[in-house]
Amino acid sequence: MEFETEVHQCVDLSAKTSDASSGVSSKNGPFPLQVELTNGRKIKCDFVVSATGVVPNTEFLSEEFELGPDRGVKIDETMATSVPDVFAAGDACYCEFEDHSSTWLQMRLWTQARVMGAYAARAMAGLGSELGFNFELFAHCTSFFGEKVVLLGNFNGEGLGEENKDFKVLVRCKPGVEFIRVLVKNHRMVGATLIGDVDLAETFENLLMNQINIASIEDELLREDVDLEDYFD
Repeated sequence: MEFETEVHQCVDLSAKTSDASSGVSSKNGPFPLQVELTNGRKIKCDFVVSATGVVPNTEFLSEEFELGPDRGVKIDETMATSVPDVFAAGDACYCEFEDHSSTWLQMRLWTQARVMGAYAARAMAGLGSELGFNFELFAHCTSFFGEKVVLLGNFNGEGLGEENKDFKVLVRCKPGVEFIRVLVKNHRMVGATLIGDVDLAETFENLLMNQINIASIEDELLREDVDLEDYFD
């Protein structure tokens, strides 16, 4: 995982002839691409997926609206902005929830925007606005290159940093079958990525939601012969 860096260039390693300018040739192993980052690191890979992200469009708003560090409109747990009787939801918002769950994060997905819109409507109608299950755990399921992908909690480790000595990455990988990555901090799961035919999503959700101490089984957590459902029953 790399943060606060950008792609400097992509080098084609599949070329049969050497590239004198890059110093690479077809003898660089099975990976057809090499990505060079602005921090100097070089990563060989099969393909590159470019995600540009989302930038809130709030320039049309008056100075009355308080904005977050990413220029999104600040909203509280009721989806209310800093302007009285004005609510907001979706990608244009910056969620500033007090004491919200550490396993939930804002990702500006349409699924989150839909839920936020429903909560804003309830708040405006006076029907209550207490944040519920949808804001306790970040969970997103999608399909990528025909493979099932499940993202849970702080799946990308953002904010953990290499300087955190209690931060551990557990990985189980079967090329062409499955990929599982679990992020652990202070012996508690903080995020997970599951790709392929993996049936651990529900178990991981429970470990994340309940912040169960997994110190006794941490090193064996991803062993195939360990029945996690039975262990944590």
